[in-house]
Amino acid sequence: MIIVYILLGLIVTLLLAAALMPKSFSVEKSLVIRKPRTDVMGFVGNLNHYSQWNPWQKMDPTAKSQISGNPMSAGHLYHWEGKKIGIGELRFLNSDTHHIHFD
Repeated sequence: MIIVYILLGLIVTLLLAAALMPKSFSVEKSLVIRKPRTDVMGFVGNLNHYSQWNPWQKMDPTAKSQISGNPMSAGHLYHWEGKKIGIGELRFLNSDTHHIHFD
């Protein structure tokens, strides 16, 4: 009978801990790139280079990808399909002097 009480106590403790944890969290990673901003923005905004720096693409090297549109132009698209990384696409929306926006 004591084992049942211990198990119930553990379950209640886990549920209480889960209720007290934050509802969301964020993970960030920073890296200093010692290159001119225009060079970096041009590299990141050109999806022809995407597979060179994308960690998920490196995780599934047999994945198929297709690139369409002009780099740094609205609608520039990177589409992928792989066993590990699934199916998806990344579409360039727009950019300014400090940001590149993808969907």
